[in-house]
Amino acid sequence: MTFWILAGLLAILALAIVAWPMLRSTGKARWLPVAVLVLLPVAAFLIYRQVGSFSPAAQMPPQAPSDVAASMPAGAMPPGHPSTDVMNMDLNKLADQLAEKLRSKPDNPEGWALLARTTSN
Repeated sequence: MTFWILAGLLAILALAIVAWPMLRSTGKARWLPVAVLVLLPVAAFLIYRQVGSFSPAAQMPPQAPSDVAASMPAGAMPPGHPSTDVMNMDLNKLADQLAEKLRSKPDNPEGWALLARTTSN
């Protein structure tokens, strides 16, 4: 609660600093900028109080699983995801497989660059 009191006091101080030169000016519309400076934060706070919440985590409804995940059996990977065997392979084994492919087809510059990056670490 102390935070909100200090935040409010700082906001009032900032508004006073911004509004002070406007109040010193002369003319018919000198109160218009001050009214905007005061009413805009008040309107924003009231709208936030109506639409938003101070504790969003407490009021978030639980999310339903996506359609793809709901239609899959437990433990299955979504479409386009590598299989479990590929994910569990050792990086060195994958580099060896790439080296074998490059021995048979050495005219693949992207493959050589990938092999160089893989084995440099």
